[in-house]
Amino acid sequence: MLTLILLAIAVALMIGLFFITFSFLPPEVPVYYSHEWGEMQLGSKWELLLIPIIMVSFYIFLNFYKKKAVKDENFILADVFSFVNISQILFFCLAFVRIIFVMFF
Repeated sequence: MLTLILLAIAVALMIGLFFITFSFLPPEVPVYYSHEWGEMQLGSKWELLLIPIIMVSFYIFLNFYKKKAVKDENFILADVFSFVNISQILFFCLAFVRIIFVMFF
């Protein structure tokens, strides 16, 4: 239940921040940090919405896998899945906020 609340807060923060700053963002923003430095890292500002979509997809996948893989007796593995879910939500949210704030500061 905690992870679902955290997910809702993170998605609301990301979507809200996106629409608040949409008119101030340049047409291309650095989205692809794994690519070579320069124009290869740039994507349209609409591609920022891929971050919350991927985050929610990971959340759904991890919850589905948790229900299939974890038996009732294995509470430690269930806690590991919850920790991974919480950490991926935080990392995606921080990455999104970092990309937005790089444009302004």
